[in-house]
Parts: sequence; structure tokens; C-alpha cells
Amino acid sequence: MGTIVTFPRERHASGEQMGRGGVKDEMDREIMARVLVENVARWIEDRDRDEIVNMDLPRGAPGKRLTVEEAEEIAKAGGGTYGHTTIIEPTDLDLYESYMYPPLTMPEKPQVMVSYWDMNQKVNHFMEGRVMVKAQCPDGFESWLVISVPVPNFHTCLEGNVWGWPKYVCDEMSVERDHSEVIYEGKVRLSMDFTPGGVDEATVQRLREQGTEGGKTISFHIDGGGMCLIRQGRGGARRNPADTYFAEWEAGLVKTYFRPEDKHAGLIPENCVSPGVWQRSIRAAAAAAACTRSRARPPSKLTHGLFQPWLMPGLKGLTSLHLPGLGSGVLSGQSARQRSIACASSSIPIPAPAGSGMRPSFICKRVSGVTRRSKL
Repeated sequence: MGTIVTFPRERHASGEQMGRGGVKDEMDREIMARVLVENVARWIEDRDRDEIVNMDLPRGAPGKRLTVEEAEEIAKAGGGTYGHTTIIEPTDLDLYESYMYPPLTMPEKPQVMVSYWDMNQKVNHFMEGRVMVKAQCPDGFESWLVISVPVPNFHTCLEGNVWGWPKYVCDEMSVERDHSEVIYEGKVRLSMDFTPGGVDEATVQRLREQGTEGGKTISFHIDGGGMCLIRQGRGGARRNPADTYFAEWEAGLVKTYFRPEDKHAGLIPENCVSPGVWQRSIRAAAAAAACTRSRARPPSKLTHGLFQPWLMPGLKGLTSLHLPGLGSGVLSGQSARQRSIACASSSIPIPAPAGSGMRPSFICKRVSGVTRRSKL
């Protein structure tokens, strides 16, 4: 007998589901995590529904594009998403290939990407690390399979796990220009040490061109006995570099450490040092402005987001969505077992000319070349 109160009733005084604008503190963000998970689950259960717009949250009016002067003022005040990213050549290709779950195949050039970002939000401060391996997808795009993701709290961990990202909750997370680290069970589990310079101009240009993982990540969603490979973002299309103001962008060398107990630690050499970037960027473009539908253009000409599911052989499949931030997006595609989705990516900056701003909206559409499966 008794009562357990997780969320006081006054948090839902209106009797309506919380919208994105209602998030004012950490408890509101926990409630929002529940809303996001539930909304996507309802969409997945509805086999006749082809779309979910903005995670079924009210979209509201689109924000205006920042001027350069406004972006500069935000930068002076310390605003913007900041962190490190680096790409490492794997040392164990057999281990690397063990991550190429069907229908993924080995890419032309196997690579490991490590990124670690402080979203630097005024409400509900959030950080997220990402360990990823490049994979060849059935639609011809090379994308980054997410294999390890440290986060600071259980509600964002829940979101990621439900939507296919292997997140874990840390003891502590810190992102600084010279040294960033993840503390787990009292010990360092991941760290990145940045030293500016030490790279030639050709390497600097390559770092600018390769950008980050934003809009090119993939993961597997499991629903009952089914598995589905999903992409968060745009695939091979590029974002408009004018959508991002870079307060900082600096090339150098990154020393990366994984704790030895983690399987993916075997992918990189001991005392691993590789070219990488420290950056801080501010989204200049309005996130909701690009949130429209498109069904006609082929994937090679997409100008916005692609979120493409593929069925695992012999298994029924449903699609799901990873939305680490609270951006907006459109999910669309085939009815029944397959859906193509576009969504808002997480708040990840990408260096010009390869990328764009934080938390952009993406469009997804039906993609040709995906075979529709009958009900099992």
C-alpha cells in the first residue's frame, strides 16, 4: 500500500502532452523523454501510417536565421556547441569486420571516428560522446555505425537504447579544448587530448572536407523479433555551410584512449594519435524552416535529410528514430514494413565546407531500390 510519485500531477495541469517549448528544467526533460519514446512507439505500432512529423510534437513557428552580427554576439557570450572529432585507421580489420552486421559491408576505406560534444544548452546541459565505424550501406552511401555512446543521464540513455544507439550513463563527463574525458565506475573510459598544429595544409583541408558524423549515422532498431537498420540524417547529401557560424575551428592532433575492457578498444593502437579538430559552432539557420515533404527526387539529388531503413534477412522489420536533441523533422516512407525517414539530427556542428549548423531539420522520402517485404 502507498503511493509513489514520479512526476507531480501539476506538471500536466493542462491535461495535454508536453510540447518542446514546455521543457523548463530537468524533470520536464525526463517527461519529454517519455513523450518521445511513446510517440515513436505508437507510430511504429500503426502499420498503416507512413509519417510521423516532429515526433508528433507541435512544431510551432520556425525561428529566424541569425545574422552574422547576432552569431558573433552569441559566440562572445560563450554560446555554441563545442568539442572534438577525429578519424583513426583501425588496427584490427577482423575485429572491425565483426561490426559489419548484415546488410552492412566493409567500406572501401575502414575508419573509426570518435567525437565528443558539449551541446552547451542553457536548459538541461547535455554532453554526448560517439564511437563509430564506417560501413557501406545497401543504398550505396557510406555511413557511421554508432557502437558506443556515453551520456550524462538515464532519460537520454533510454531514448538512445530504444532507438538503437548503445548509450551508457557516466559518472562524470567533461569537454575542454585540451582534454576531454568520460569517467565510468570511477575510472577513465574515454579521453581525448588535443594539441593544436602538427598537421600540414593538405591534412587541414581534408579535415574540413570530411566534417563530422552529423547526419550520416546509422544504428539498428530492434522490435520484438525484428531488426531494422536506420539512418539518422542525410546520407550523402551536403548541408549548406552558410547555415553555420564557426566561433572556433582548429586542426591539430588528438590522442584518443578507450578503456581496455571495451571491445572497440582493439580497433585503435595504444597511444593512439591522429589528426583531428576542436571546434565551436552556432546554428545560423532556422531549424524548422526546411521541414517539408519531398517524394519525387532520387536519393542522389536529396538536398535535405535521408533516414533509410533496411530489413534484416529473414526477420520482420520496423523503423525507429534516434533524436538525441529536441529538433524537428519529418518521417515518411512506405507503409507496413518499411519506412524512409528524415529527422532532426543531434546538435552537431560540421566544419565548412562539408557541413552545416546545429540541430537542422531533415526531409526524408521513399527511396528507390529498397525491396518491399511481405508480412512474415
